[in-house]
Amino acid sequence: MPYHSWIPRMILAGVLLCPAPLLAATPIYRSVGPGNTIALAAGTNFTPMNISGAGNATFFAPLPGNVGVGDVVFYDSQGNGTIDSTAFIHGRTSSTAFTLRDAAGGVPTTTGGSIAWRVYRAYTSLANAENGSENSGITLDLGSGFSNFDTWTGGKDIYASDEIWNIACYGDAADTTPVAFNGWNTRAGNYVRIFTPALAAEVGTSQRHDGRWNTGAYRLQVADSVALEIRDNHVWIEGLQFRITSVTDIDRYCIWVHCGGSTCDVHISESIFRGISTSYSWHMGIGVYAAGGSTSGEVFIWNNVFYDFLGSSDNEGIDLDDPEFDVYMSNNTFHNCYNGIWVETANLAVAKNNLAQNCTDGYRGTFAAASDYNLSDVSEAGMPGTHNKFSTAVQFVDESNDDFHLAAGDTGARDSGTDLSLDSDLAFSDDIDGQTRSGTWDIGADEYLSAGTPTPTPTNPPAWTPTRTSTRTSTRTATPTHTPSRTPTEQYSRTVTPTNTPSPTATRTPTISATATATPPHTVTVTPTVTPTSTISSTRTVTPTRTDTSTPTVSATHTVTPSITPTFTVSPTGTISPTVTPTGTPVAVRVEDILAYPQPAVGPDVWFYYRLERPARVRIEICNVAGERAEVLEFEQNHAGDARSTWEIRNTAPGIYLYRASFFTAAGERRTGWKKLVIVKK
Repeated sequence: MPYHSWIPRMILAGVLLCPAPLLAATPIYRSVGPGNTIALAAGTNFTPMNISGAGNATFFAPLPGNVGVGDVVFYDSQGNGTIDSTAFIHGRTSSTAFTLRDAAGGVPTTTGGSIAWRVYRAYTSLANAENGSENSGITLDLGSGFSNFDTWTGGKDIYASDEIWNIACYGDAADTTPVAFNGWNTRAGNYVRIFTPALAAEVGTSQRHDGRWNTGAYRLQVADSVALEIRDNHVWIEGLQFRITSVTDIDRYCIWVHCGGSTCDVHISESIFRGISTSYSWHMGIGVYAAGGSTSGEVFIWNNVFYDFLGSSDNEGIDLDDPEFDVYMSNNTFHNCYNGIWVETANLAVAKNNLAQNCTDGYRGTFAAASDYNLSDVSEAGMPGTHNKFSTAVQFVDESNDDFHLAAGDTGARDSGTDLSLDSDLAFSDDIDGQTRSGTWDIGADEYLSAGTPTPTPTNPPAWTPTRTSTRTSTRTATPTHTPSRTPTEQYSRTVTPTNTPSPTATRTPTISATATATPPHTVTVTPTVTPTSTISSTRTVTPTRTDTSTPTVSATHTVTPSITPTFTVSPTGTISPTVTPTGTPVAVRVEDILAYPQPAVGPDVWFYYRLERPARVRIEICNVAGERAEVLEFEQNHAGDARSTWEIRNTAPGIYLYRASFFTAAGERRTGWKKLVIVKK
């Protein structure tokens, strides 16, 4: 957490149309651990590891919970005790099973059982990751022969290499070095994604904040400077924390967007922006100012919290001062800012479902007529929209301690917004915590969920970009999203703050204090069978692996039974036994609960796994990216609970497909959205 979801919505006269073809760029992962130069884990005679021909790594002993995607693994591929090869973590199945790729995103050199291996962060600051200055501790430990796994400096041409760069930021310490992204050659399908890993398919212990400022999560915290300057055209920010700790001059931003190309496209979501009160001007969370040069710039800002940008009348959460940019701002929360959003100049400024409290002006300047469903505790004269709630106070969980989750007793923002999951400009379906929004949406970054309410799993289908018409007409290019489906997050009463404590297998299991009310989304018991004789039992939450790897994936409600050979190579048995012990109230089927296995599919069959609240007729429609319907499956499931449907793909061409499922029950039709399936014939 991509990732917002552009959802295909092309149903004309009852005919299913499929989106334009996907271009599959190669995903690349690198990690950032501020100041962390030491090895995260290392092998011994008693803790070997093995890499299979598909790049699946099996470790004899569990790795620490903070090891995850982007971390670099150095290992002995020849079995002679000398480290000679390099790979990077691209996915996580469990604390002992990971997917590895080489520096270019290909399958790494296999091993026959390596006792010599080490895991490090690839970079020790986001600034170093931007300019290619690798972790200095690697050279100190292993020698100069293992440095320079990234051979570029000062930016990379990811368009020429057809890559998507995923830079995973870990909460090892505060990152205090200002960053300027400048010199990367990008395109719509070749972008840089800077994010905090939060999914069990990415890391054992979440590195993301929990909706409020969290010193245990990644944070870019600088003094008297611009924290992150974005000059390159295609950069996505997801789940970070930014803070300016002191101001002695003007123009101090957490993020300054001023890319100058003709196709500037910046996405900023699920992040926290924290300032200070100052008498200096132009102190803000996000500033969009490119000083000319861009003719079709677009910036998308959603599910963020901005606070304490106070003092001067020129200080604000978001400042727009570029006449060539379209800026779309949805479900953001602003607190204790002089201005929440100030539109000085913009080609188009659209604000929906935003919440402002304790601001002199929540919304200042000229907004587009499409703006609506915004809330403020002042009058906000001149703001467009017929569903706004102005002069309205909101109750937060703990306002004095900067917890801006909505309180149970709030009547201002709760159920007062509009559903943007199909919005033609900025479509998404979750909140700042990764919880799925449902029903009548809440206004602001947080979607209130009562204690004990199961959290649906949000999904991130391919990033379809619709055609949009404003004062000018712009058509965005379809871009694939290489982001896994988000794992269900813990539910809790908003009077407490949960923490994510790794279980014995280092998966994310919420631990709540005795005074909290909490219900994990799903609890399953998984019992792997091990050869030669030992049996391991553990309790964990199992989530799907990324769709761009060949690692078998399972839903959170199924049990996988792998078998392990004495050479430490895991090979799945090919059978998924849905032995489930669910807790909490059953929920209606959603597309995010439906799993296509295996993924990618190698034939001859694909199984669709799901859980029914009640008996239903199931219809699964599958189409290819050329707009052709590949298959329609219909089944009568005469029982509630876990079920599966089978699609034979023996004669189906390899490629990328989209599927959706509809469930018809006595209570009415339940139709889901889209999800991606990749078929690879071997």
